[in-house]
Amino acid sequence: MVLAVVSLSLPGFAHAQVIQGRLLDDETNAAIDGGVMSLMLGERVVDRILSDSTGAFSLQGPAPGIYTVAVQRISYRQARSSLIRLELGDTLTVEYRLLPDAILLEPMLVTATSRTGRAQFNRRMSQGEGQFVTRATLDSLQLWHPAQAFRHVDGFNLRWGWGTSDSGAAGMIPRIRSYMGHGCVGFVVDGVVAGPRFITDRGRNPWSLYPLDTLTEAEIMGMEFYRYIGEVPEELQHAASDAMSGLGTDAMCGLVVIWTKAGW
Repeated sequence: MVLAVVSLSLPGFAHAQVIQGRLLDDETNAAIDGGVMSLMLGERVVDRILSDSTGAFSLQGPAPGIYTVAVQRISYRQARSSLIRLELGDTLTVEYRLLPDAILLEPMLVTATSRTGRAQFNRRMSQGEGQFVTRATLDSLQLWHPAQAFRHVDGFNLRWGWGTSDSGAAGMIPRIRSYMGHGCVGFVVDGVVAGPRFITDRGRNPWSLYPLDTLTEAEIMGMEFYRYIGEVPEELQHAASDAMSGLGTDAMCGLVVIWTKAGW
């Protein structure tokens, strides 16, 4: 649930041209960095920005109308505000608060009996299928971006290209390919399919899409790498099929499973 403290209010709807404010943790009052703030006109995104290190953000409505603000961040519950009427000339200052929450597993996405990412990760690592990077290894590598871990596993290629992420941020975005299969890679974050399933334009880079675009190296507890579909464990086959459904191939792609603190 999102809570709002409004500094400008009128009967009925709040009136504003700009919505600005801060995004905070509802339990600790700490600023939430990297929260995806989306100004929605119905179901269409008209402005989007990441909250900064102080939790600050500013959204601009392109024209007068009735909007909502959608908020999402890994390890927090996604939420959406009540209706807001935007009119020219005024500024609405708000304080949004998010409740911490683990990312829920989708039904049938992962069929392992364990309820925790750590147990699933350790069990699959002990079975010797795929390649695994632990939190201790990540600490030793001193990475500045989680995608750099691909340089330390066999069968994957890492390049960088300039682009704009789903959150609206512009910068260098990692492009991952597998040497096996068809070069494509599907991603699962804390049991939830990310990236390719939501691609309508096959040219888009999966890492530019939520939640990969907001993922930081410090959040990751473990990574599983499967170079092609034949290496993917049976319990992850459904997730692999789902992750690859938007790629337009015959589903020979690799699969990368990422566990964050929220799912661990």
